[in-house]
Amino acid sequence: MVPTRNRRLVLRRRPTGRIAPDTFGVETEPIGPLADGEALVEVAWLGIDATQRTWLNPTSTYIDSVGVGEVMRGAGVGRVVASRDPALAEGQWVYGTLGWQEYAVARGEGLFGVNPVPPGVDPRHMLSVFGVSGLTAYIGI
Repeated sequence: MVPTRNRRLVLRRRPTGRIAPDTFGVETEPIGPLADGEALVEVAWLGIDATQRTWLNPTSTYIDSVGVGEVMRGAGVGRVVASRDPALAEGQWVYGTLGWQEYAVARGEGLFGVNPVPPGVDPRHMLSVFGVSGLTAYIGI
């Protein structure tokens, strides 16, 4: 059964120091019908990376800041629960920028979109060894 509601954490205000309880808020929104080329992903795991703090600042760095009222950006791994994208099959594990939410509407867009988890790889490893964090560590060494 395809879900009809999505819970998500959104940025309520930009922090001026430490993250506070009112920095984020929980919202529930309806999940509309998928368009051609879209898939609905149930987010199973999120990566919490140091760079996410910089995305809360008002100035952009290598990527735009998260806007007030937007879902907090973040890498995630999840399973496709419905699809209108021939590249993303139902039941398939994917990783990408899914955000801090229960469900993400995704497109198979390559590097910064959603990508299938390679066969034989534990999906959770996409958030560490085989993901951006692992690549950063490798290059840093």
